Amino acid sequence: ADASGNFLLMGYARLDAWNWTVGGLLYLDAANYGYAVQTAPTATDQVIQILGQATHADRMFFSPSLIQIEHT
Repeated sequence: ADASGNFLLMGYARLDAWNWTVGGLLYLDAANYGYAVQTAPTATDQVIQILGQATHADRMFFSPSLIQIEHT
């Protein structure tokens, strides 16, 4: 509630500190929610959710899937 800032619903995002493998999927980081990783979570009870795809080493197309899968 009452949050302010910039929010991206879908589109391109860039951060020079990223070093993605181009073309790879990006997943919600199960250990640090709010971050993206290129390895799908594998631990029991972790949620797997695709956030988008790496288009460049420092850019991603953010288009989060509405499907979430719980790893068992």
